[in-house]
Amino acid sequence: MTNITLSNLSSETLAKLKAQAQLHGRSLQEEIRHILETVVETQIPLAPQPVEPIQALASRMQQQLECHDQLNSDQPDHSMDDQPLNLAAALANLSVLKQTISSLGDLTIREAIEEGRRF
Repeated sequence: MTNITLSNLSSETLAKLKAQAQLHGRSLQEEIRHILETVVETQIPLAPQPVEPIQALASRMQQQLECHDQLNSDQPDHSMDDQPLNLAAALANLSVLKQTISSLGDLTIREAIEEGRRF
């Protein structure tokens, strides 16, 4: 086993480490070893991630985007760039939307979307 020496450790940090070690029923050396092992195990992968799962995920995401594009291409373009602003029509649409939303009752928007998908 390799020995490690820590230099310039503040007395405050040392006191906290000793208190933590006592709390966990370990020696100071065991506590520091435990902390280092826990940090290394949770934050640094030993081997690089395999590329295949990432490529598979990217492929599935690409398929979803293509499906979404196909769904959107079937719908009329609702962009406002080519149309003059009609405030009265926008307010009327907003009023209808507010009535529709209020008819949802206690459902959240997410729940309403899920409910709509069932039909």
